[in-house]
Amino acid sequence: MSVHEILNEPHLMAAQIDLQRRFDFHVTLGDDFRQYSAIIAKGRAQQPVGLPFDPGHSPIEAGQGFWLVGHTPDGVLAHTQAMRVIDNGASSLGEYMLGNFRRYPPAGVALDLARSRFRAGPGPRQITGKICYHGEFWLDRTRAQLHGTGLSGALARFAFMVALSRLSPDCVFGFMPNAVACKGFAARQGYMHAEPGAVRWQRQGDADGVIEGFLVYMRREDLTYYLSIPAQDLAA
Repeated sequence: MSVHEILNEPHLMAAQIDLQRRFDFHVTLGDDFRQYSAIIAKGRAQQPVGLPFDPGHSPIEAGQGFWLVGHTPDGVLAHTQAMRVIDNGASSLGEYMLGNFRRYPPAGVALDLARSRFRAGPGPRQITGKICYHGEFWLDRTRAQLHGTGLSGALARFAFMVALSRLSPDCVFGFMPNAVACKGFAARQGYMHAEPGAVRWQRQGDADGVIEGFLVYMRREDLTYYLSIPAQDLAA
């Protein structure tokens, strides 16, 4: 099946149903971020909504973003992720993030933003056009039955399908802590590019407390190539 064939709402609905069938996991897709905030407040109170997706901090217009949430059969929130278009104008991703990376901090961590920094690698300096930020990826670690099943990769793949269909970006990017990226999580999500040393978040009041992170990204041609690979081949 070609990528062109999957970029339609009926196929997205079928993929959504398939996730529920294969993993016994109910996935909900939406674009009202006030609703998303309410879901997070009720089901993931220990980790607030990240600033890029907080409608009270950074409103997202219709057609400029979406969110996914996943619930277990007993109705417990166990997964979140979201994407939004960023306003980079004519700037490359690297140029934009040099001046704006502080708008995309990890949620629920007290940071010293003045002492944090971003480093633009060669890839982001060349990426222009319509760019989407991918964040909020969370899968409940206390639910052992959700891990080691391929669910995280399937959920990320579904989000990439939605992004191409509804947002049509030239690039999707996100930040990933070293501790996660170095365990192969970028590859499990499907990201084809991961640049180390991109971001350093300085923890507040802790001279040695830093969170080092990769910048992960997929250009449009990467996304279409990745989605052209049959899901069963990736699972294998």
